[in-house]
Parts: sequence; C-alpha cells; structure tokens
Amino acid sequence: MTVTERRRHRLHQKLDEVLGLDDATTTMELLPPTGWADVARRDDLDRLEATLGGQITRVESDLRGEIERVETNLRGEIVHQGQVMTERFASIDHRFEAIDDRFGAVDRQLEALDRRMERFEGQMERMAGELRTEFRSLLRMNIASTFAALSLGLAAARFLFV
Repeated sequence: MTVTERRRHRLHQKLDEVLGLDDATTTMELLPPTGWADVARRDDLDRLEATLGGQITRVESDLRGEIERVETNLRGEIVHQGQVMTERFASIDHRFEAIDDRFGAVDRQLEALDRRMERFEGQMERMAGELRTEFRSLLRMNIASTFAALSLGLAAARFLFV
C-alpha cells in the first residue's frame, strides 16, 4: 500500500483525536516523509560504502597510473628539450667561434696594414729628408752660381769700363 499525503493527513487527525495535538505532531515527525522502503538501513549504507570504496580505490589507482604516465612523459620531454637546448647552444657557440676567427683574421690584416703604413711613413720621411737635403744643395748651388755670374759680370764691367 502506498502512503499518500492524504493518508498521512488522516493519520495525523486520528492521532490528534486519540493522543492530542502535541503528541500527534511528535509522532508524525518521527515517521519518515515517505514509506519505510525508502529509508536506508545500516546494511544498505555498509554495502554502499563498500561499493563506493572500491570505485574510489579504482579511480585512485587509475589516477595514480595516469599521473605516473604524465610524469614519465614530462621527464622525457624535459630531457629531450634539454638535449635540444644543448645542441642549439653548441651551434651558437660554433657560430661565435667562427665570428671570433673572422675577427682574428681581420685583426691580423689590420696589423699587417699598420706595419706597411709604418714602413711607408718611414720611407716618406726619408724621401722628404732627402728632398730637403737635395733642395738645399740645389739652392746653394744656384745661389753660388748666381753670385759667380754676378762677380764675373762685375769683373767684366770693370775691365771694360776702366
């Protein structure tokens, strides 16, 4: 027999007639809101606990396995990325070494050019000195020959006019 709200109300009225309003209300509050078939018993709860406990254990085990797989994958990826980074840094180091070699070659060429320029400057200074010496010598000779010509001209003029 199904307990309906109408039947519960009639029971409350009957209890009110027999026990009085306060006791009838207390008795009705002690009854479950639906039938006893809907009330869980201790063994129902124990079975539910065992079932849920097993399910939780399986889910926990699955989760641990999944976490271990993810950790393993992450470790592998970290190692892989570390290797990739090591290779990239080695490549960059190699490029820097090549650039250093090129700068070294340029430095050697500039040093050789500096030595050539120093030799050229030395030669230019020697040539300038030689030119100054030669110019002075020519200038002296020119002055001497000019004085000699003037002296001869004066001597000839004296001889002719005396």
